[in-house]
Amino acid sequence: MRTEGGGTGGAVATLERVARVGVLIPATLACAAVADLALRTLPHDRFSFRAWEAVRTPGEEAPFLPNTRYHNDRTYGNLSAIGNLPAARRYRSVTLTTDALGYANPPGLGRAAAIVFGSSFAAGTEIGDDSTLAAQLGRLAGHPVYNAAADEPNFAEMRDLTRSLVAPGGLVILELPENRQVPGVTRLHVMNRTARCREGMASLRLTRVCPAYAWITRHARVSPLVILSQHVLKRVEDGRWLPNPYAGLVLRERLRDGSEMLFLADERAEYHTRRSQRDAVRYYRWLASRLRLEGYTLLVVLVPVKYTVYAPLLERGEAGRDESAAYLDRLRQGLAAVGVPAVDLTAPLRAAAAAALERGDYVYYPDDTHWNAAGVVVAAAAVHRGRPASP
Repeated sequence: MRTEGGGTGGAVATLERVARVGVLIPATLACAAVADLALRTLPHDRFSFRAWEAVRTPGEEAPFLPNTRYHNDRTYGNLSAIGNLPAARRYRSVTLTTDALGYANPPGLGRAAAIVFGSSFAAGTEIGDDSTLAAQLGRLAGHPVYNAAADEPNFAEMRDLTRSLVAPGGLVILELPENRQVPGVTRLHVMNRTARCREGMASLRLTRVCPAYAWITRHARVSPLVILSQHVLKRVEDGRWLPNPYAGLVLRERLRDGSEMLFLADERAEYHTRRSQRDAVRYYRWLASRLRLEGYTLLVVLVPVKYTVYAPLLERGEAGRDESAAYLDRLRQGLAAVGVPAVDLTAPLRAAAAAALERGDYVYYPDDTHWNAAGVVVAAAAVHRGRPASP
């Protein structure tokens, strides 16, 4: 009887444990789902370490949150984040202000004589107000230069924004990073998600729901709970407790003065890879011709990646042919040959980087892929000198 009783008691205990697990797991999942939904309603700057992620609005008409002021006293470089290298972080303070159109400009800028399109380099989200390429160019030129940089737009977006902000005869400056993929030549206006919503809802007279739809989709694609979980996991995957699976994405190099600088690992491979400039020349020739019909002049600004600038200053040296500088020079010459003015920033940035290193300073952030304010000063001066004369 004891055996039977013991057996019965053991079965009951097992069933109770199963019941507890059967309740505990669904309850845990339900709590996680509720927490995830609640956290998604919060502004993205609560979970972001820099402005680019905090105020970006991909798929919407404005590239950044309009009429927004972002401030962070402890922003740090994307390379230290990509490589999970918290010891390499260089904390700094950044303030970024956006205008009513959602671009990084002070409010009330007014009608501009020139406009800047391009990548995050020109957008200046890593350096903040007053130090962007457009702001520096405006001070040198003595007239407003509008910062429309975020991601390279299609031609229709570029044309419409330039028409509304720049008087005919003005300058369109397109900042082109060395590693930017050349888009295909197209006349199509690729509609963003918000515009598609308005078009679809127009017949129903429900276009007012589109801003709400944009907000929902923006917050739906980012899970703060996943981000926080990744942060916790990365604290363990630090190369001591567990292997760091992200370390191979980033190079840790010593410069000639013994200081450490981070680079994207892919940039070193590209440094030795020969590339053709033909597609880029073809595309920007087409773009320049279309803008010329609108009454504007295109100036292409070629921006080397960080490794291209600092390769000559590495402590170990860099063997092999410098294909990056050769590619950018061929591209500049190819554009000039088809009547498109271009400025190659490789030589000015390399010279400035060498001079700054003598002082223990830099023109790119040590822990980031982007240039710092000193690098932008060099770039703006070179662009100002190389801009085409007014017609």
